[in-house]
Amino acid sequence: MREQKKSRPSAGTPERQTETGTFSGATTSNTQFTTAERGRQPGKIERLLSPGAENALPLRHLVKLTGLPARQVRQMIQAERLRGVPILAANAVQKGGRYIE
Repeated sequence: MREQKKSRPSAGTPERQTETGTFSGATTSNTQFTTAERGRQPGKIERLLSPGAENALPLRHLVKLTGLPARQVRQMIQAERLRGVPILAANAVQKGGRYIE
């Protein structure tokens, strides 16, 4: 008769790692980030935008300011969002546009 080997260590064996410490799920860092705190240079779109929905710039104004096609401006906005820039969109009927949180 053949002996069967265990496929994985059972609980409490030395091969198994044990957790140390606790996890509360809360972060201890400040959630308000600024460009200076992150140590990075602001992107071209970020420099054009102001904080607050009341200061939102429509895409057509960003196109005029940058001199680039709308598609490229949208791609730049997406790239900056992926880098962590909090660019939001105000979708109000009369005052729509992009702004920084």
